[in-house]
Amino acid sequence: MSAPLVSVVIPTYRRPALLARCLAALSRQQLPAGTFEVLVADDAAETATQQHVQSLHTSTFDIRYVAVTGPHGPAAARNVGWRAARGPIIAFTDDDCIPDSNWLAAGLLAFDNPAVIAVTGQTIVPLPPNPTDFERNTAGLEQSEFITANCFCRRAVLEKLGGFDEQFTTAWREDSDLHFRLLNAGGHIVRASSAIVIHPARPAVWGVSLRSSGRQCSTPCSFTSILSITASAFAPRGRLITTLPPERFLFLWLPPRRGHLPLPLSPPPCGSSSPAASASADSKVRPGLPHISRK
Repeated sequence: MSAPLVSVVIPTYRRPALLARCLAALSRQQLPAGTFEVLVADDAAETATQQHVQSLHTSTFDIRYVAVTGPHGPAAARNVGWRAARGPIIAFTDDDCIPDSNWLAAGLLAFDNPAVIAVTGQTIVPLPPNPTDFERNTAGLEQSEFITANCFCRRAVLEKLGGFDEQFTTAWREDSDLHFRLLNAGGHIVRASSAIVIHPARPAVWGVSLRSSGRQCSTPCSFTSILSITASAFAPRGRLITTLPPERFLFLWLPPRRGHLPLPLSPPPCGSSSPAASASADSKVRPGLPHISRK
């Protein structure tokens, strides 16, 4: 069997309905039959997913199931997928995405230039008329430079770099890490605007923005950040966030531990001797604190 032109790698974890939707979109690709393959990297390594994938016989492309049995997470799953692939170009998308019928053809076209080592496509996030803050955050993917929902890499470059860093055990910045290493490797990373993937914002439970924001904080949050996160979590659909004067609710004081004085997460400016003085001085340099609009 001759090697395909491109191999599509899809990591998945117990989302059979979303996976089926993604695979259905791939079956409508405009590439000739036999020119691409699909590898489903199952991070749960479940028999049910394996049987489902193996039942999807199609004349359009070869589909294979690979179980993730070592380190887990989307980075590790993608590594398992591309290492089992046979194509010289690896295309990445996610199980909750819907690739356009011209996705693979447009992405492959950019590799006609041998200096190109990676390609990023155009990701579209449809939004309802009054999106929630979570949906607006998801829509930020449309402005991303390089995300695994829609990107292509030369297999040889992935082998050189070692693929994704498996220390990223959740779906958070593992694609940015690879992007930075691709930039350092030299060569060109280009955008193929016609390589379109639809990324619907999934339904979310109440408070998801507050919980997911914790992934963004690698250092202790200031009170400003905490209040901003809380305001976003409570914001009604479509409601904008406004600000309060900075002299209000300036500091968050922690209960003292034995032998320690209470310390503010955002320390007062040098030379200030009281919270009131600190508030006055700080108001000149710090932005207002957010709150929910009263409109």
